[in-house]
Amino acid sequence: MKLTINTQLRLMTIAFCTVMTLASGGLWFRVNQFRVVQDAAVNAAADAYKAQQGAGIGARLYRIIADAEINHDFAAAKRDWPEALTAERALVAQFQTLKLNPA
Repeated sequence: MKLTINTQLRLMTIAFCTVMTLASGGLWFRVNQFRVVQDAAVNAAADAYKAQQGAGIGARLYRIIADAEINHDFAAAKRDWPEALTAERALVAQFQTLKLNPA
């Protein structure tokens, strides 16, 4: 069966358009996947920052106690302790919102 040049050009055009449509659809799908991955990475970075802040709770509270012991200024410790403890408890309360996903 011989195909005329007109029929061959039409078939090639249809094949080309089909391939380009599939390629465009695949690229669109991949770009959307990258958006989802980026959003997840931003959330993970925010959680990591909160965890990093939490790692310093003991050191920040110990500084108040150590300053009181070293400087013998217990009045300053009594003044600073409730404020620092309230701030650290608020930070610990934020940990309830963390999404922990083991690797």
